[in-house]
Amino acid sequence: DTMEDMTTTTPKSKLKIHLDGPYGVGHVQWGIHPVSVLVAGGIGITPGISIASHIIRRAMLPDTQLSASDRWHIHLLWIVKDNRHTEWFKDELKSLASLASDPAVPVTLEVTIHVTGLSSPRIESLGQEEAYVMEEMYSYDGPGVVHHGRPDLGKWFRNIQSGHRGLAAPVSICGPRPLIDAVRRAAANASEGGTVFHIEEEVFEL
Repeated sequence: DTMEDMTTTTPKSKLKIHLDGPYGVGHVQWGIHPVSVLVAGGIGITPGISIASHIIRRAMLPDTQLSASDRWHIHLLWIVKDNRHTEWFKDELKSLASLASDPAVPVTLEVTIHVTGLSSPRIESLGQEEAYVMEEMYSYDGPGVVHHGRPDLGKWFRNIQSGHRGLAAPVSICGPRPLIDAVRRAAANASEGGTVFHIEEEVFEL
């Protein structure tokens, strides 16, 4: 009787949903290596947030066996077009940074954000000085450092390499194909210095 009642009151319209994926699992076991590198373009930061959270929460486990000098190091580079996009995952980044800042948790989290464009056509029509004043209206107050302009990927990877010589470092890239290709080149060049970067990529572009 109940089912009949539900049927008679249910609208006739149909909702179509298209699901795409999943595509399998990656080959990297995150948290095994002491250095993890996460590069994201726009909303592609989603897997990076997940990976960083996994590593930090693993470091928080009471049975974690590390010497006093050993730590996990997470380097996160996030590239967005609009300064306001930094609001998307600000709370999640704050939460992760708070956990990593605990002296009892053997993790360092370095967050670098690059904003490659101005916020709106109205701002773009202004002079450069006025534009940056307007940009400050959307100031990011989360963890890390925000830069305007495209990142120097080669320099960024070399800085990581110089701090972790001789170590293997998995790299997660999620974003558009041009970003993935540029990161691959930068990581390959930096690997010549002794630190070996292993790439895992996921293309994400609208």
